[in-house]
Amino acid sequence: MRAIMNDTLRLNIGQGMMPIEGYEGVDSQPYAGVATVARVPPLPYDDASVADIYSGHFIEHLPPWDIAPFLDECRRVLVPGGTLTIVCPDADKARLLVESGSITPETYALMVGGAKYDDMPHWILWNTRRLRLAMQRAGFALNDAYEFRSDARVYDRRAPAQCAVQGVRA
Repeated sequence: MRAIMNDTLRLNIGQGMMPIEGYEGVDSQPYAGVATVARVPPLPYDDASVADIYSGHFIEHLPPWDIAPFLDECRRVLVPGGTLTIVCPDADKARLLVESGSITPETYALMVGGAKYDDMPHWILWNTRRLRLAMQRAGFALNDAYEFRSDARVYDRRAPAQCAVQGVRA
């Protein structure tokens, strides 16, 4: 475990090639700017040692059996009042885009299936309702005022087929 002396640590879990200023990158690969190379879950941090966790386009790459442990680990390392923000593809919005002719079925497959990433498939089709339920079941209070389209950490805020939820640790 990594001991932190204050509650200002912020994590970008699943950083990939998208670092966020002021956030420590965590990823299973040693991309530029990744400070902690680790397979998640578990998280190599002490209990209540992290102020904020951002996870953009990561949760869909976790197999179903790792979802609850991942959320539990995030809750464990967050300080009381700390936030977990998750952004991921929204299968319902993507389906509507296919039905309207706005995107092709191939683009849909890439968005929700992760077809481009043979080594990192998308395991679960998420939508806002399912993401909210997973966060609540993990013991997070939902921040209904959170809007990912105004969150500068989200690199693709204008992408139409994604969802996001922010939870607060009690």
